[in-house]
Amino acid sequence: MSKQEKRPVHEFDRKGIKKLAHANVRSHYVFLLFVCLILIFMGTEYDTSAQLFEAVDPNTEISSTGSGALYRGNVMGMVYEIQEKGIKKGSEEAKEREEAYKKDNENPVLGRSRGVFASFVNNFTSGYLFVQVMTAIGNLSHSKNVGFLLAAILMTIIYFGIWLLVRNPITGVVRRLFLEARTYKTVPVHDAVFIQSVHRWGRVSLTLAVMTLFETLWWLTVIGGIIKSYSYKMVPYIVAENSDIKPLDAITLSRKMMYGHKWEAFVLDVTMLGWRLLSGLTAGFSDIFYGVAYDVAVGTEYYVHIRECAKLDDVENADLLNDTYLYEHADQQLLQEKYADISSTEKYANEHTVEVKPWQMFFIKNFGVWLGDSEKKNEYQKIESMKFQVSKEKEALSGNAYPRRLHPLYDAKTVDLEGTVSAFRCYTVWSLILMFFAFSFVGWLWEVSLHIITDGVFVNRGTMHGPWLPIYGFGAIYILIFLNRLRKNVLAEFIGAIILSGFVEYMTSWYLEATKGMRWWDYTGYFLNLNGRICGEGLLIFGLGGIAVVYLIAPLLDQQISKIKNKQVIAACVILLAAYNIDAIYTKSHPNVGEGITDYGAYKENKPKTKAELPFSNYQLRL
Repeated sequence: MSKQEKRPVHEFDRKGIKKLAHANVRSHYVFLLFVCLILIFMGTEYDTSAQLFEAVDPNTEISSTGSGALYRGNVMGMVYEIQEKGIKKGSEEAKEREEAYKKDNENPVLGRSRGVFASFVNNFTSGYLFVQVMTAIGNLSHSKNVGFLLAAILMTIIYFGIWLLVRNPITGVVRRLFLEARTYKTVPVHDAVFIQSVHRWGRVSLTLAVMTLFETLWWLTVIGGIIKSYSYKMVPYIVAENSDIKPLDAITLSRKMMYGHKWEAFVLDVTMLGWRLLSGLTAGFSDIFYGVAYDVAVGTEYYVHIRECAKLDDVENADLLNDTYLYEHADQQLLQEKYADISSTEKYANEHTVEVKPWQMFFIKNFGVWLGDSEKKNEYQKIESMKFQVSKEKEALSGNAYPRRLHPLYDAKTVDLEGTVSAFRCYTVWSLILMFFAFSFVGWLWEVSLHIITDGVFVNRGTMHGPWLPIYGFGAIYILIFLNRLRKNVLAEFIGAIILSGFVEYMTSWYLEATKGMRWWDYTGYFLNLNGRICGEGLLIFGLGGIAVVYLIAPLLDQQISKIKNKQVIAACVILLAAYNIDAIYTKSHPNVGEGITDYGAYKENKPKTKAELPFSNYQLRL
């Protein structure tokens, strides 16, 4: 027998693994909860936990539980239906499914009858989205056969692209964050992009895609699929630790690591069935608030156990598991050597601190707004970014956070980006004005594009006549300004964006109804709505959008704006403000109304004949 076959199976402490997993989740509960919410909403894994957003059509045999099932069942099922019955019949059956989903979930809080989330989920799960795309392409090509082929190709490319480049690598990202959490007191949120910062996102995506392909092929034999699902169980953790490993090497290493351990892994999974049952009884809520985080934590501890066994047994290529400091704290002397420049950087930043007046500091600290000379602002920003970088490095030096400088692929020029594009910056008034128009234009472009795609016609969205939707601009700027003090804590910023937008929207709705005797918008039927005044999908979009604006989009925009001469920036702001005010004055007496500008669904259903009969849409009345 070979050395591989003779190696001993080390003692497996199932209770100990679960105890460590519980401790990990408890000590990092808020952070890991946030991470797992992304995992659930992205549909990467644990998509049965997203049953809150889904339904099963009792009139069909197709279950909509799980994004994979959705695509394989309804969308691909729709392909065959159209081929066999024609697009008209397939469209009718898809529409019947969609209507059934709306009626089957009449819970006032968990509505599925209205809203962007509900509409998308209903369209996707019923297969009607595919029909719409195919019909649109067929109309453009004047051939239903060509339309069918192009639509099928387009839907496949879009789905595969999102899965390969976004959903797929997130599996490895989440595993790395859990590995850091079990060892260190603090897990910086920016470590979520660590794989990208070392330029291995594509390699990780490819490795996990190849693993999925192999598993899929093995599942054709059923028994082989069950066995190989355990053989490849370690791959996401392997790429989380060593994102530079080649796809076939990672798969082979996982297979060898799991030799002799598949049964204990199966038993461990069986002991977790109680959580799956609880998830079903609580409609997925237990998963969202604890179950998923605990399950990933258990898997993480099990990987650590298997990794240790592979090292002790000298499994071939076990040396590729080389990120030592994901599992143990580095020696203080080594840390001092790697972070020796911190003191000099800190000294330089302190000696070159840019002096600002007390009233200027008030606006900087509370609102992130710089009132003064732009050149001085850039100098101030550079020093403050250095200070933040030092504070982050001190966490690693103290042993509280993972020491990125000890990673085998560390490169200071590519890993540490905070000094180049820092979210912890202040903005000039002129920069905020330009960003307001940028976000307003993007919002307008987004809504116009949606109508072009879905209806094939151009519709100038918004009550105003210019190419801007101010609600997008104001929303972004409000989050930048009023939540400035929360910027150093991503979770606090996310929650703050949700609370701020929710409070403003709810109170505005209440005030208008109390003073005017009517509602200007009503979210009844939307998922997770509160008295019809606010809804979960809107708040979630505000929260995620706010994070994107604060930590990525606004800093990048401001960096580009700072390169333009100040006189040119001011001139652009004056011209845009003048055009906007002229539009606002004209709109007051001549609002932009018409088909597709007001509530499009209501318009198509009720078919009003005059402008007076056209009710303004929810979003337009909030401009």
